[in-house]
Order: sequence, then structure tokens, then C-alpha cells
Amino acid sequence: MYPTDPGFKTLLRSQLEQDHGFANYQGLSRKHIFDSVDASLSHLGLDYIDLYQIHFNKEIPIEKTIEALHDLVKSGKVRYIGEL
Repeated sequence: MYPTDPGFKTLLRSQLEQDHGFANYQGLSRKHIFDSVDASLSHLGLDYIDLYQIHFNKEIPIEKTIEALHDLVKSGKVRYIGEL
């Protein structure tokens, strides 16, 4: 499918409007990060995620986000973290 195809905008809009449950769609609060990781683990059928990356969110203090990410590593749900 190409951007010039008639259904492209409809497909793109439908994907953007969906609530994917990803942390960056929901915010980077501790609750949303943990909920997102748990949903990903369940969806993928995995015990842990090798690399969990997030985009910076200026609305949540970075200390809170880093603390939550650190706790995910300590819990064994995530091996490594990254921030884009």
C-alpha cells in the first residue's frame, strides 16, 4: 500500500486512533509503564523483555520514570532499558 492509495489515510487514521496500551500512548507514570510491560509480556508470551525503550515525556518527572524502569529490571521483567 502506498500513500497515494485511497485507503491509506483511512488505515493510518485507524491505527493512530487506537489505544494500543503502549506506555508512550498512556504516559510514563509508574502504573502505565508496569501495565504496558505486563500487557506486552502477556501478548508476546514471554517471561521478560530483553530491551524496553521509551520516549522521553516532559510531563512526568524523569526521576519517577527511571525509578519505575529500574524496578522493572530488578523484578526480572526487563533486562535492559533505553530512552529515545
